[in-house]
Amino acid sequence: MRRLIGLVLVGTFVVGCSSQSDSAKAPANRETAQSNSPSSNADHPAEAADAVKEPKANGDKPSLTTVPDRSSKDVEADQADSKPKKDAETQPAPQPSVAQLLQQAGQSLQGGDFKSGIATLRQILEKDPDHRRALAGFVQATQQQAFALIEQGNRDEGYKIFFESAKHARHLAMKHTELITAEKQLLIQALYNDACAYALVGNDKEKALKSLREAVDAGFSDRKLLNEDPDLNLIRDTEEFKEIAGRLEPKEQPKAPEKPDDQKADPKS
Repeated sequence: MRRLIGLVLVGTFVVGCSSQSDSAKAPANRETAQSNSPSSNADHPAEAADAVKEPKANGDKPSLTTVPDRSSKDVEADQADSKPKKDAETQPAPQPSVAQLLQQAGQSLQGGDFKSGIATLRQILEKDPDHRRALAGFVQATQQQAFALIEQGNRDEGYKIFFESAKHARHLAMKHTELITAEKQLLIQALYNDACAYALVGNDKEKALKSLREAVDAGFSDRKLLNEDPDLNLIRDTEEFKEIAGRLEPKEQPKAPEKPDDQKADPKS
């Protein structure tokens, strides 16, 4: 089993920006609206007085406006209009953006809440299975979760998480061929631990050897760990393991060819 220290991909999830809210802008808008609105009747008492019509002095009563008969349909229409609108209640709540989900996942993982952080990353990958940062974050988070479970004594459960982690690491490498250094290290770790998991809890020599070969192809080069890791005891005696391990053996540098005797300098007497 291999564990890398110092990866900071989760830290890149913290994404956010601030902008002035509409409520902060509202006072200025209200002042502008008031300054541009027509003057009120209180500023012009003469106009306000003219607007009020009094009964004539000769005792004539003010004319009454006749209200036309209204049909039942008109009454029903008015009642329908008077009912409160429920459109806002029936509309679904807006879905969080990918940036918001990444930020949420990063905060959960940095706080040690692997379950919530991984669940949030799954939401992103359901929408976009090839999302690079979500894939890298998922691989790192599941590696950390697996180690935490193993350290807590949940050995079998922890090793099984390595299977899913390696699956996403392969997908990351397939969809984004130009990996940065941290992503390459994640890929190597995920594939090596996948081999260990198949050897220990999967009891599958063929898959263990396949994952180990993939790890070496990706750049795994820790010859000491490979030769001493008890997780790989199931496959250590196989010819395939010896062939893979042989690829990590230091190669002897070819010796420089010796010069012919006639080109050798004569020793000084």
